Amino acid sequence: MEPIKTNITILILGLLILLSGFLSSCKEEEEPEPEIKLGLISQYSLSIPEPSGLSFFRSQNEFLTVSDETNKIYAISDKGEVLGDFSFSGDDLEGIAYDPIQKNIFIIEEENHYIFRLDTNGVELNRFPVDLYYEEINHGPEGISFNPENNHLFIVTEKKPGKLLEMNLNGEIINNYNLSFADDYSALFFDPIDQKLWILSDESKTLTRCDLTGKALNKYNTGITKGEGLVVDPQNNMVYIVSDQENMMYVLSIP
Repeated sequence: MEPIKTNITILILGLLILLSGFLSSCKEEEEPEPEIKLGLISQYSLSIPEPSGLSFFRSQNEFLTVSDETNKIYAISDKGEVLGDFSFSGDDLEGIAYDPIQKNIFIIEEENHYIFRLDTNGVELNRFPVDLYYEEINHGPEGISFNPENNHLFIVTEKKPGKLLEMNLNGEIINNYNLSFADDYSALFFDPIDQKLWILSDESKTLTRCDLTGKALNKYNTGITKGEGLVVDPQNNMVYIVSDQENMMYVLSIP
């Protein structure tokens, strides 16, 4: 009987080793790569107080941003120069996105949990709520980006809970995913070429490349305080981030 017991023990140990290796490989597939530091190319001081949100506008040398303090929308150059502002004035503006096909602007009011759709003169076309439960009113929708292929919006909520939402232009939530790879979520950018999302965290000081369900694929360290607006230029391996605390726009390189 002893040889049989020994063989069974060896078999069980072998199975446990195989199972451990399988679980380890699954874990490696689920976790993003270790954080890599983004390289600083340049930085520009902004005359806009508390800039929040960033989007390409009419070209890759022109951006849109909003101000937490003035609650206005601004067009700026790729060097942070103010090119103009818009007539629309909101309340607690956070994120901004641009539809290059219909030439519409989308902005988020965090406190009221509303998304506004505007024309390029700043005239409101329509609005709809982001209906979700939040533990605190100021932990609502923070970042927004537009997918021109299906006219859907991607939205991230700050925290408690951290969420990635996909919405249509009628305000219906198409997909709703939980996020857990950072302490908070302050902005996002949809890359239509790669079909991936880039999500910024100001508390973790990270930029994470994700699939369209919010699964983290690659994580980068920004080193930026209160990064609240994001544009990614993947063709040139460049990232633009605005800091609302420092009133700065940073241009960084992706290694």
